[in-house]
Amino acid sequence: MTIEFRRVTAAVAVVVAATLAAAPAQAQCSPSELSTAQQSYSTAYQFVQANQWAEAIPSLEKAVESCPEHWESVELMAQAKMRTQSFTEAGDWYAKLIEGKYDGVLARVENRILAPYGFVLLKNRNWREAEKVYEAVLTHDPADKDAHERLVYAYTNSDDLRNAIEHLEALYAMETGAKQQEIANRIGKAFETLGEPISAKQWYELGGGGSTGMFKIALDHFNRQEWQEAADAFRGFLDKRPESAAAWKNLGQSLQQLGKLEEAVDAYQEALDLQPDRYDVASSLGFLYSDLNQWNKAAALAQDALANWADEVPEKDSMYFLMGKILEKRDANYREAIRMFEEAKDDPYWGELAVKEINRQQQLIEIERMQSGQGR
Repeated sequence: MTIEFRRVTAAVAVVVAATLAAAPAQAQCSPSELSTAQQSYSTAYQFVQANQWAEAIPSLEKAVESCPEHWESVELMAQAKMRTQSFTEAGDWYAKLIEGKYDGVLARVENRILAPYGFVLLKNRNWREAEKVYEAVLTHDPADKDAHERLVYAYTNSDDLRNAIEHLEALYAMETGAKQQEIANRIGKAFETLGEPISAKQWYELGGGGSTGMFKIALDHFNRQEWQEAADAFRGFLDKRPESAAAWKNLGQSLQQLGKLEEAVDAYQEALDLQPDRYDVASSLGFLYSDLNQWNKAAALAQDALANWADEVPEKDSMYFLMGKILEKRDANYREAIRMFEEAKDDPYWGELAVKEINRQQQLIEIERMQSGQGR
């Protein structure tokens, strides 16, 4: 629920861009080196087809020794190391593949590579990198339940229950019946651990079965993208429970989908007043201000985030991106905007957009230089 919405609104808040297909990196090997690598790869592949992963490794070693940029061999080596439970080495090979073939931009990498890489990172207890990888998986397929579950696991282990809850909410929106009730109870437990009894009670009620409360009615409308009905139901709930930050956030999202941007601003602000550490709400509000061309208000949120949010906060990259847009649109400071976009390049979602923005800012700098030269 929340995760899918966050990506949709983030894309709308800036320029909607088509997914850029990854162009394979050109090997720097000679034709003879490529031929040798291909022969060794073919031998390894025969072992793989027979499920003899360990036996495939020596041939793959020969292949990458002949041509280090033979990406088919690098990918198969990563798989072989994973299948033989050499998870540390598997992680190194996947990292080499992504850095070399995709310039390190996770948003360009196919899920067939990202999913096993994320698994390896979890095995290595590298929670932060696993989070980035599985978030990138969701940019390709927001309804990937396995990716959401693995993100819940990673965020829980990295003591980031707030983001774990977002992915549990996404799973709740995709399930029905007993499974949905089970997830509601998991969300309730997470809020209880965070010391937020009101939110915990709301979710425990949803997990009890047969609840027809206003909060569940509102969530059901929200999950069906019935935005007006959802907004009305959340308002009805908030009339009795105005202390619910979750309801204010969801009301803001519903209003934003309805195009009632000023009202959405007020709802997001209510949520932030109740829970100042709701980074997802602050990010949504910042981009909403940018939609309204209220650049100073957007800048105040972005500057606070960049100064005070820990680097581990996933939403921080979105604020770097937002600050880049502010520097461009409000200040025409394209060089400083590039510096902000550079900070967002490694993000699973924002990385691809940031790369495009860097290129665009460089074009704007060149146009500015040409115009300056003509004026002399």
